[in-house]
Amino acid sequence: MPSLKDLRNRIRTVINTQQITKAMKAVSVSKLRRVQASMENTRRYVDALARITGRLLQGTPDIDHPFRRVAESPDRVAMVLMTADRGMCGAYNNHIIDKATELMADIGEPRVDLICVGKKGRDAFRKTNVNIIGEYMDFGGNVSSQVMSEVTDKVVDLFVSERCDKVLVVYNSFINMMKYQPTAVEVLPLDPADLLEGEVGSGDGGAGDIIFEPDVESVFGSTLERYLRIKMVTCQADALTAEHSARMVAMSNATDNCDELKQSLTIEMNKARQAMITKELLEIVSGAEALKG
Repeated sequence: MPSLKDLRNRIRTVINTQQITKAMKAVSVSKLRRVQASMENTRRYVDALARITGRLLQGTPDIDHPFRRVAESPDRVAMVLMTADRGMCGAYNNHIIDKATELMADIGEPRVDLICVGKKGRDAFRKTNVNIIGEYMDFGGNVSSQVMSEVTDKVVDLFVSERCDKVLVVYNSFINMMKYQPTAVEVLPLDPADLLEGEVGSGDGGAGDIIFEPDVESVFGSTLERYLRIKMVTCQADALTAEHSARMVAMSNATDNCDELKQSLTIEMNKARQAMITKELLEIVSGAEALKG
């Protein structure tokens, strides 16, 4: 049985750990509220912009644009992988890394160019044969429109220059405080059917139904590029919301586990102390009897 000193030290360590997990939970709750508000706002905006973009593409089937290019047999795929910069968020990172690994196995690992947003994804694939062409890290748990614009510019350049035939964004999508879902979204090429998914009565439209001001190229360039940028920011906000909720749950569970461990160690310490007192009493009684004899 451990000594009383060892048990007291372990209890003190558990209490200190519990204070840390409580603080981390409070930080995650604060960040979660802020990022969730941002995510909900950008979701509404990107949904509305997707409908506008989908109608624009659907109504102009004869107008060519680089974002509409569909390869008959896609040769290379650019994958944007969004993970956390830090751990201590349960299986959050493992789930999305497993999802990316499965996709790479289906596509063919040599055909994938990986862009890592977050340290954990970079660390997971750095020692593999996957071709990592971009690394973006140290977000501090906040959405970065500037970095997402850089990522968007990179994938657009790859797609327009035909160095990739498809762009996927892989991330954990927030569902509720207790649940998230590993998700893969194809952002390029743009497909009006996907953008208008679930919309009733969208109609086929036609090029003659749309008046472009100042011209077709300007409208297409501005609208489609804006949609991609906002979509990428929304994906990061979604992923960060899921990350903070996962860390909040993990730290809450860790705090509860500390409580249970502290109670268990306290009971063990009381038993050890009682055994020590009983032993000392027996020694005193035995010594007294020996003196009488």
